[in-house]
Amino acid sequence: MLFDRKEKEMVVLMESHFEKVGDALEHLKRTIDLYLEKDRGFKGEAGLVHQLENEADEVKEKILTQLHAGAFMPPNREDYVILADTVDEIANRAQHISNLFVLTRPEIPGFLRDHLKGLTSESIKTFEVLKDVLNIFNQDINQVRATAEKVREQESEVDHLEWGAIKSVSKSLKDLAHKLQLREIIQMIASIADLAEDAGDRFKLMLIKQTF
Repeated sequence: MLFDRKEKEMVVLMESHFEKVGDALEHLKRTIDLYLEKDRGFKGEAGLVHQLENEADEVKEKILTQLHAGAFMPPNREDYVILADTVDEIANRAQHISNLFVLTRPEIPGFLRDHLKGLTSESIKTFEVLKDVLNIFNQDINQVRATAEKVREQESEVDHLEWGAIKSVSKSLKDLAHKLQLREIIQMIASIADLAEDAGDRFKLMLIKQTF
């Protein structure tokens, strides 16, 4: 794709935004892993998630400023706004999840620990595939649809893991409040993949506009 100066600056900002969000997710994974290992270092990792979420917010605001300054054609700007908001919400979810662990200190049953680790890893993997979509979108739009489809496939895998984790909680625990707390954590982690799929779908819509 050919970009003018403002659009090239936008591409750099988008890449930076994705990197900040990806880093927040990596520290979220460490937060959860350390919490499950009963390592107090999880609080420091959660603090880094919070810091990176703030940094991602700052980059998103720069993206919006660049769009307001005239980057891309007016009909395409809304797509970039929605994309930036969706990706930024992924960082927000990471912060919310890390806060749940720091503030509520949930009791994680032994049978659920591997479920949570797997669910977290696969949810983050969905975002990693989304990063591939961004890179391809800026270089070779002919490959965008196929790569975005991989995001959808990965999200389906996360759905399967989410269902398995919730089913295990429902079958193994009796305390309703505990069940609801764990279910919220499971669903919040899985929502990272849902948002990544939404962003992948937005790339598909942007691709349609590029081909007209």
